[in-house]
Amino acid sequence: MIASQGVIQDDGGYGYGSSSARRTASRSSAPFALKIAVHRIRAALRLVLLLALLLLVGTACTAEVPQGTLEVVEILPHDSTSYTQGLVMSGADLFESAGQYGRSTLRRVDPGSGEIRAVDSLQADYFAEGLAAHDGRLVLLTWKEHVAFVYDPSTLGVVDTIPVDTFGWGLCSDGLNLYMTSGGSILYRRDARTFERLEDIQITRLGVPLWQVNELECVGDYVYGNVFQSTTIVQIDKATGRVVAEYDAASLVPPAHRGSPEAVLNGIAQDPASGTFLLTGKLWPVMYRVRLFEPA
Repeated sequence: MIASQGVIQDDGGYGYGSSSARRTASRSSAPFALKIAVHRIRAALRLVLLLALLLLVGTACTAEVPQGTLEVVEILPHDSTSYTQGLVMSGADLFESAGQYGRSTLRRVDPGSGEIRAVDSLQADYFAEGLAAHDGRLVLLTWKEHVAFVYDPSTLGVVDTIPVDTFGWGLCSDGLNLYMTSGGSILYRRDARTFERLEDIQITRLGVPLWQVNELECVGDYVYGNVFQSTTIVQIDKATGRVVAEYDAASLVPPAHRGSPEAVLNGIAQDPASGTFLLTGKLWPVMYRVRLFEPA
């Protein structure tokens, strides 16, 4: 009979019919209703996640790293044949490492005149990289040779060699540990005696990993670094790896080297006596003494 059959409505419910039909309809509709509820919950979650993602992207696009400024105090001469890889003050002396295979050197330089007072040439199969002064010694990285050389700064003689488990780029000392980069986005905190990796710190700029931070200088709670093949100097919180400020050194690039893929900004050393910084680049004929002013 018609009265004993369930009448299916457009909305998925059941119309009038026998009690057995209504019970059967009730049991069969329960899983369907559950599926509908789960689908709606998933759709709502997807919408929430999409909105959150759009908010993050919008924030990243509109956010900016605070910009510091630099003031040139003095323009100094610099050896234009030096492929500068590291620059550091130790006492009243300036030490510089210069790279390239067959041409790598460590130099003691008069910071005022640019005169090279002493030189040690590395073997032709070593490419000199970052340089740090630590505990009365100089520590010089090599690029792909997985070794660091320890020098006596008074004689520029090698007093020790230390194995390194990564490529070598930038290096600096905060008086306790060494901080190092290798071309990626990690700032390595290392034991100054053994080079043991104590901590891998992700360098981030607006939450995004920042790669190729090169020549470094440790100053207090921060590490300053050159971003390879750019005119940007970044100020990194050494505890978190976060870039807290940037300095644009584009105006310092010698006119003849603007746009060069090789003669790039690469050399930063603080002079503790004055609080100023010495800045130069690979193959630059000049070096600048500058003051860095943090963002207001």
